[in-house]
Amino acid sequence: MLKIKCDGKTILHTGDFRGHGYMGNGIYKVIDKFHIAGNVDILITEGTNVDNNTKSILPEYVLKKEFKEVLRQYKNTFIICSSTDADRLESIYSANKESVRQPFIVDT
Repeated sequence: MLKIKCDGKTILHTGDFRGHGYMGNGIYKVIDKFHIAGNVDILITEGTNVDNNTKSILPEYVLKKEFKEVLRQYKNTFIICSSTDADRLESIYSANKESVRQPFIVDT
């Protein structure tokens, strides 16, 4: 999240808007804080799935359960995901820790 002040105006850039996952509710609290204080003139957000009505997004706890099943089923598992997706990395890490306890490596 980035707060920018320029020419007497305040811009709040949320980055990729994430309303789900382990940290999903946090974004709403921050936006409310700035809105209530009345010190944001422009709000800029991004969202990969903001207008996606065609597919449902699985909650992280469901994905974690699926990761655990896959990790138990196969000896060597490689999972590719964005290194900036903290929720997804937490789901994979926890699934690994609770199931097979194989080495967990993140390479960016």
